[in-house]
Amino acid sequence: MFLKLKIYFLVCAYLVLKGAFNPVFAQSNFELLYEQTAEFFIEKVNNAQESSYQEVIEFYNEQLLKERSVKLKIQQCIFIDKVFFNEDEYYNPKYEEFENCLEQLKSDYSEFSEASIYYLYNQYEDSSIVEIEKLSDSLKNSNSELPYNIWMAYSKLANHYSEEDPGLSISYAIDAMGANDEEDLSVLVAKQYLELGETLRAKEILSENIDTSSITYNEYQKAELFEELGSYKEAYEIYLRLNDEWDNQSEIGRVLKKLDRMREARKYLVEASENNWNSRKALEEVFLFDLEYSTVDTVLHSYNEMRNEGFWADPFGIYKARMIIKKGVIGFKFRDILPFLSFIILILFCVAIPYLWIVPVYSYGKWKQDQGSTYKAFDERWNLKHFWYITSLFLIVSFLAEILFSYSDFIASWNDEFVEEKLDRLYLARTVIFSDVILVIGTFLLFKRKDWDYLWKGENPIGKDIGLGIAFYFVVRIIYLINVAIFGSDNIGSGMATSLIEEAILGVIENYGSFAAFLTLVIIAPVLEEIQFRGIMLGSASKYIPFWGANILQSVLFVAVHDNYSLFLFYFCFGMLAGYLRKNTGNYIAPISLHMINNLLAYFVILLRT
Repeated sequence: MFLKLKIYFLVCAYLVLKGAFNPVFAQSNFELLYEQTAEFFIEKVNNAQESSYQEVIEFYNEQLLKERSVKLKIQQCIFIDKVFFNEDEYYNPKYEEFENCLEQLKSDYSEFSEASIYYLYNQYEDSSIVEIEKLSDSLKNSNSELPYNIWMAYSKLANHYSEEDPGLSISYAIDAMGANDEEDLSVLVAKQYLELGETLRAKEILSENIDTSSITYNEYQKAELFEELGSYKEAYEIYLRLNDEWDNQSEIGRVLKKLDRMREARKYLVEASENNWNSRKALEEVFLFDLEYSTVDTVLHSYNEMRNEGFWADPFGIYKARMIIKKGVIGFKFRDILPFLSFIILILFCVAIPYLWIVPVYSYGKWKQDQGSTYKAFDERWNLKHFWYITSLFLIVSFLAEILFSYSDFIASWNDEFVEEKLDRLYLARTVIFSDVILVIGTFLLFKRKDWDYLWKGENPIGKDIGLGIAFYFVVRIIYLINVAIFGSDNIGSGMATSLIEEAILGVIENYGSFAAFLTLVIIAPVLEEIQFRGIMLGSASKYIPFWGANILQSVLFVAVHDNYSLFLFYFCFGMLAGYLRKNTGNYIAPISLHMINNLLAYFVILLRT
């Protein structure tokens, strides 16, 4: 009882004091007085004191019996939702009670639009989006005053549309911020402007909403975006302000390097390596800085400090190799041999993996031969050794691209460290160009002079084969639409591209130009993949197993290479149809035409979006 009176006294004192400075709290209307009680209680209730929590709940219940206030009921729900919420684990131990509070709000206050908004704001079904959008539109179109929490509806809709309609997301976000000064969605808005290619507007919205008194994660995200946008001075100022709370030494060092303040940059990077819980990552940043800007002795020292963290600091010797290339053979230790050995072992592993499908194919073919039965191959030039060579080359190139262009993230993933899921267009572009160059060279090394004729010479005139490719494209398009209808897809509407492929092509456009992207996507990829899959793989496997089996095998591998299993049906059927065209036309013109038309549409869709 004493605790309950104490709570009541504290609330009254809090509201009276706020009333002295805030006209809202100076009003006598209890509905307004209690509008922000959750904020007060959350500050006062210790999460170890369950009894205090229960007293607050009873306090709310008693007040609600005296006065039927939708705002006070919402505050009770907010209190239950926030008071014990664990931000690190994103877990609310009072979740069931919060759900009960929401249901009570919905049933007991159904006539209030404020109750409907708060209830729908905390629902996660797709239907809640439809309902809250319908409700917000009707309220907007009415002549009555908008509910005080209408910003919740706008905020939920802004976040929902951020994945599919940047313009609409921006509109709702601006409405939300206009309805509630404390709702800062500037990071969301800036990201949407970036999606629309409006970099200057993204910078403006961030600059207009810097809160110098805040040390929240939202401010940290603003600094990250400023850094991404090349506004290093603004990023530095925010990182520096957050440093005491967030330990941003690594980030400060990174942006100082961009500002050419090298001495200060290294100082912060070293501080990060001494204070950071993830010392391996911090020491890696010091080493990479020294590799670029410091003396030989300093580089050697920072490498050894990083390497002292263990084998997984440089598991394949890439950093050691870079140091040798840039600074010469210095400080080589016995422990440096193991990473190079692991690199060789992994290459050998890539070479061995193709035997998983080549050995069964070969064994089945030999067994059929022993039974007196053989298969007539439609392409005698290719053998299983060529199949093995091409699939090994795919695996080796994928591994090399990963460790050459994303080695730091590769190491972090092996060390169970957090790796932000962020598509780096420069990395993707480099991977595409590197892979294409190696695969083109590696594939055409297999060609003899007479093999070039087989690319276009067949049973039909070239025009007819091109026509077949065009006709089959419409079949492929129908299959694509069926795939999306059944499984869905993160596509760009092209019947080919996933978001990853789109980002890769955008990366090529941004860094190497639109012609390089056209050459990569529309010319090289179709020709190269048809030779590899419908030529070498299909032709060699069909010597040992029936054509239909060989066609299935190369189609499954075609799916695996594109690495988007939501489009499994599309890629598989694409491979099967292209294989059918290759066999029945006797050349590559028809399947290459099919592939080029498909990729050309993807290219134009991507180009229009830039």
